[in-house]
Amino acid sequence: MRSQKNKCKRKAEEKEASARGEPYQLQTDIPVPRFKRGKRESENAYIQRMDQESQHVLFLTRNQIERHPEMEEQQAVHVKSEKKKEHDRKRLEKLIKKREEKKEKRQELEYFKGNQQLHSTVIQSTTAQRHSVPGEKPLLLKTLLGSSSASPSQRPASVSMARQRIIQEERERVVKAYRDLKKLKQQPLSQTVVSVEKLKNPD
Repeated sequence: MRSQKNKCKRKAEEKEASARGEPYQLQTDIPVPRFKRGKRESENAYIQRMDQESQHVLFLTRNQIERHPEMEEQQAVHVKSEKKKEHDRKRLEKLIKKREEKKEKRQELEYFKGNQQLHSTVIQSTTAQRHSVPGEKPLLLKTLLGSSSASPSQRPASVSMARQRIIQEERERVVKAYRDLKKLKQQPLSQTVVSVEKLKNPD
């Protein structure tokens, strides 16, 4: 009678577990019998029930699968530690990957900056070669001005109006000649020679 009830109970539990979509697990812990006399239970029935419950517990104890709770706990801890190690390893790989990507981006930026600096230095060197070095050639304005470009200390203290007019005309002539010479540099060589002759012989 007891075995049939247990079978029916186990089948009902299996159906409930399958309905929930969960695998049915056998109960490994032996349930503790309820030794309490009911209100309408006679003394003989109570003693008989206690005896049956005790026999059932003894039967389950003899036929129970050997369990090792300590080993089960160790296995659970080991599984958790393995999962934690795997999680830490993946996290470390992500950090290393991010560092490598940042390093590559920084190297690319440094490479582009180096190329830009090299390009600018090459352009500066080529433009510097085109321009004349200051101090090597006499300035045209100095050669044309001649004595008129004397320092203020060498000039007379008081200048007459006629002298000032002559100096002003001389300055205008020199500036015009300087501008003409500047235009000559931009002309071909043949035209430059003709223009120089015209400047030497304006008549």
